[in-house]
Amino acid sequence: MHEHIKGIVEKRFLEVCTPEMAFAWLRDQPPVKDFYRHQYSRLGAADGQEKVLLDRQEALIDYGLARYGRSREVTEALYARLGQSDRCVMRACHVSGGGPETFNIGEEISSTVQGEMECWVTNPNIGDDAFLDLFNRQGVFEKATDEQWMQLLAWAGSNPRLATAYDDSGYLDGWDEYSYRKVFHQAWQLTEKVPATQEWAGTLNVLLQNLVPAAHDLDVAGVLERWRIDDPENESKPWHSQSRSWYLRTCIARLEEATSAQLSSGDAAVRASFYGRFDPHSFPKWQTFIDRDGEVFFQYAVMNNMLWRSWDDRQQLSEISWAVPDPRSNMDAPNLFRAVEQRMRAEHPDWFEERPEAPAKSGRKWF
Repeated sequence: MHEHIKGIVEKRFLEVCTPEMAFAWLRDQPPVKDFYRHQYSRLGAADGQEKVLLDRQEALIDYGLARYGRSREVTEALYARLGQSDRCVMRACHVSGGGPETFNIGEEISSTVQGEMECWVTNPNIGDDAFLDLFNRQGVFEKATDEQWMQLLAWAGSNPRLATAYDDSGYLDGWDEYSYRKVFHQAWQLTEKVPATQEWAGTLNVLLQNLVPAAHDLDVAGVLERWRIDDPENESKPWHSQSRSWYLRTCIARLEEATSAQLSSGDAAVRASFYGRFDPHSFPKWQTFIDRDGEVFFQYAVMNNMLWRSWDDRQQLSEISWAVPDPRSNMDAPNLFRAVEQRMRAEHPDWFEERPEAPAKSGRKWF
């Protein structure tokens, strides 16, 4: 069938089908390959079809358009008639970047608008400029109170866009790459700008813990020292009871390679970051690291993908889990090892195909 005829047939179907069928049609539309950042996108097609669905004014269809829509042309009219819940759905999911880029802001950001903004900053399709405005507290975020800004930054930490490195394997675009990477740099620069308090340390830890470690103009050593504001009474407590600034420094330390300099650091937070990233081939006696940092070493090392790639390293990590101090016999470390092993087997089954060679059988016969 000719494409033009297909369009006529499909348009008529969308005019007469049930709301449930229209919702399923929106949900099941295949992604469209786009040169832009070499990602599969739902953007750039179906304007005519979505306009037909918009005109039907059905609640289920409107929800489908808000969640699965790809047409920029319908967002303004759709947003205007949506209720608050569906507006939040559009902000979080719509491939256009969450619908209209404006918000109904008066003298201050209301709790209703803040709810939309929190959904918006988690949408991986929002533009680079939106992230830059957020990190610099400008544009639509200019009137955010300190508390609102901190909450929005924390919500942005769950956006998968911030955890995804730039893909330069396909079409090359220098400006696009610069714009994409600038988002990371601006986020990391917050560690130099915001007040060095425990409250801010908690916010930045949530924002930065999964952020791509790319900050070419940041004084990492200076920033690490700036956030050495741990509560003294926490220093003797277990690793999971440390100050929020301690955990933030484990994030900041990711900006530098896991080298012997980090291993010998006098800051346990920097060493913890090292344990989660080092290459065992460069540190063949890594098993001895437990002698210095005990449970801290294991808790971070067990999350180090490099230690799960070979059978020998996995076996040694398993043995270490039983060597972690366990005065109450809770067996937390062995249980954590098993939980991570299960996840690793599901995510990287090829790492577990390796099996140690069985010892050669003796040719001697015993009678």
